[in-house]
Amino acid sequence: VEKDLAWHDEREVGELASRVNADCASVSQSLTVHLNVFLRSSMSALFGAAYLFKTSRALSGALLGVWLLLAVLTNCYGRFTRKIAVLKQDRTAELNQAASEDFGLIRVIRAYGLEERQNDRFEELSDHILDLDMRRFAAYSGFMAASSWVANLMS
Repeated sequence: VEKDLAWHDEREVGELASRVNADCASVSQSLTVHLNVFLRSSMSALFGAAYLFKTSRALSGALLGVWLLLAVLTNCYGRFTRKIAVLKQDRTAELNQAASEDFGLIRVIRAYGLEERQNDRFEELSDHILDLDMRRFAAYSGFMAASSWVANLMS
């Protein structure tokens, strides 16, 4: 709402509504799931590290090294997923806009026999979203494999 009017003129209503919807879903998921997991894991790690430091300073130094590696991996993964999330929002907004246009102009599309063309357009936009999801899945798999490997360095 605080953006310049030119910014609003460049975007369709469907795109803006899609972004608001996606942002609300993301915030809701973050508050209900991620915050709970973060707090629980942080407390376990903090008390576990304090106990380990009291028991063995050498082992706690190794733990600190592993934590630093995990922090770097997590930072890289987080930046990548944020980038993918923005791209997915953009593609979803384009898909919603295309669907809105098609539904609004269904009589014209049928009158000119453009159903196949519009289906191809919709499929192309859907494939972009699928590609982004596959890239995010591959990044998640790589992150989990790398973080498990780093965590097993202590073994």
